[in-house]
Amino acid sequence: MAATSTTTISDVIVSAMLAERIRSQINRRCVLLNLLPYEMGGDPLSWTVKFRGRTAAGVVAQTAAAPTATQDTPVKATLNMGEYADTAAVTGRAESAAALALNPLGVAGGQSLMMSEINDAVGNIAETLANDIYSGSGSNSIIGLATAVDATGTYAGIDPTTYTEWVSVEDTGALADVSFEMVREFLTDIEDLSGERPDFAVTTPTVLDKCKGLFSSYDPYVSKVNVSGRDVMLSGARAINIEGIWLIGDPRCTAGTMYALNSNHIALRSMPHKSFAMAGLTPDVVAAEFTRVTGTAITAQEAAALLGKALNGGITPFIKDLGASGNQDSKEVFCYPQLQVKGRKFHGKLVLS
Repeated sequence: MAATSTTTISDVIVSAMLAERIRSQINRRCVLLNLLPYEMGGDPLSWTVKFRGRTAAGVVAQTAAAPTATQDTPVKATLNMGEYADTAAVTGRAESAAALALNPLGVAGGQSLMMSEINDAVGNIAETLANDIYSGSGSNSIIGLATAVDATGTYAGIDPTTYTEWVSVEDTGALADVSFEMVREFLTDIEDLSGERPDFAVTTPTVLDKCKGLFSSYDPYVSKVNVSGRDVMLSGARAINIEGIWLIGDPRCTAGTMYALNSNHIALRSMPHKSFAMAGLTPDVVAAEFTRVTGTAITAQEAAALLGKALNGGITPFIKDLGASGNQDSKEVFCYPQLQVKGRKFHGKLVLS
């Protein structure tokens, strides 16, 4: 077995250690990423969608011949993973000044300036993800809800002109006329089409406030919701319960739009960096390298738990050491995410003019 690079192991460990901090950055900046169920995925991301082809089951006499077999039509849906990256770079002079707390523009308290730059790079990626989860075009990016949840257009390689079930509900209305009845009819349209009811919705703060104004009594906004059996804290966001589902405000949401989503049929997917699966990355090796990098000893069991948490909690950006160029150190932060709408008919959007 080939030897495993110590530098690569260190990159994995730094990425795993910072995964939770990185994800909290992303979640704060993009409300929807924190709400969606998460699953790991490969590239390309593919799944099978079945379209109705069976004839309705019939009532038969005990001695009748077996009905003629009919089949649903399985079709492969495919999406490419997106790729997002930013670079953090710090000169040795600036790092030294910040570490000694002598630079008023640096990081106070002896903190690492490089760590601050990595956080800024993560924040920069998060800003882009926050927009693309709604409006991304799929050109090396997420294919956003504006395309994935729609009554027309090809999505994941499936054309609704061929498979007419491959559409979402798309209702329209006027913002000035928003009412409980309008929202109720919108949700019922989705239930009529799919047989299931969405369990949460996202919209802009403006539309959220308009819906909040429908309540005659004082019902406060909430910052904790239950989605898909998970309690989710909304960092800086607000929600109300309307027509039995949580309506959550996200400033990144498409203007004048409410997306109603069914968490059983949508997921945030991401592909971990290859280094997390490299040969030789055993819990014993990770524990030893963690001790060398941080100066804090951990057990192999604790190392395994660290990697498991990093990989299974959401998008895990990888931090790759690019090395030094002169007196400047650089690290690249990147990730491979995608939004997977597993079935379009289970979701819908209400467009308000």
